[in-house]
Amino acid sequence: MIVVGAVRAFVAGGHPVPIVAPPHLPVSASMLSLWLLAKVFASGCTAMTGVEAVSNGVNAFREPTQKNARRALTIIIVLLMVFLAGIALLCRAYSIGATDPGAVGYQSILSQLTAAVMGSGWFYYVTIGSILAVLALSANTSYADFPRLTRAIAMHDYLPHVFMIRGRRLLYSHGVVALVGFTALLLIVFGGVTDRLIPLFAIGAFLAFTLSQAGMVMHWKRQGGKGSLQRMIINGVGAFATGVTLLVVLVAKFTEGAWITAILIPALIVLMSTVKRHYDGVSRQIVVDCPMRIDNLAQPLVIVPLDRWTVSPKRVYASP
Repeated sequence: MIVVGAVRAFVAGGHPVPIVAPPHLPVSASMLSLWLLAKVFASGCTAMTGVEAVSNGVNAFREPTQKNARRALTIIIVLLMVFLAGIALLCRAYSIGATDPGAVGYQSILSQLTAAVMGSGWFYYVTIGSILAVLALSANTSYADFPRLTRAIAMHDYLPHVFMIRGRRLLYSHGVVALVGFTALLLIVFGGVTDRLIPLFAIGAFLAFTLSQAGMVMHWKRQGGKGSLQRMIINGVGAFATGVTLLVVLVAKFTEGAWITAILIPALIVLMSTVKRHYDGVSRQIVVDCPMRIDNLAQPLVIVPLDRWTVSPKRVYASP
């Protein structure tokens, strides 16, 4: 579509005639300003998220894993650059702009652009169907990683231990069920308009990027050695860039749904801290601080299931 649209735009001198006319764009009511640039910057950064999936799955690549992962990441970045540049230039040539997601007759940018360049025939439906398939496939990342994430958090007592239990299909089923419930709740609250959900994802993603980059700075600082200063500078620049992006996205998208993330993240921290205090209190209550006597055993022998052993230099404790 990008190639055909670019050829037609070049032949028409930059003003091609759309096959299906897009909705008429309203007259711009605002001048170019720093705030407008900030909103555009936030939207562009949101569109670039997702490439971190390669770094999360490096071990899935065949040997040499790092080389193949870098190659895959490079291909993804090049494709993103081509797609974003091509879509932006064609939208300008065909006078296509975003429409209100809540209004009647809403169409996405890709829907308008495909119809304007290729018409509303079979190619249009193949393209839209492909986009739907890609979005459905990309959701698999969350369903694969979220249960593992909840299990890792539950292992440190910050979530209920039920998230560590494997289901019949050897998956952490409770994490999957929780993700389904949260997803359904968000879709209902936001009326199924995914444009309002994007800021939630963007803020969570860039917050994780910032924290991980800052954590790597501290890691290289503690480790020291040759090349540690260079690595600290690289991760420091990354933390600064993603931190600035996080603030811009939070401010620019605050009224569009980002305010929920600003409330939800502190609420989750408080909730996890409460769960942690609960498990710490339970551990203190069930610990047995008297030594176990195993001499002079006599019949009958009784087996008592124990959660763990607590070993000290002088005594062995048992926790039922």
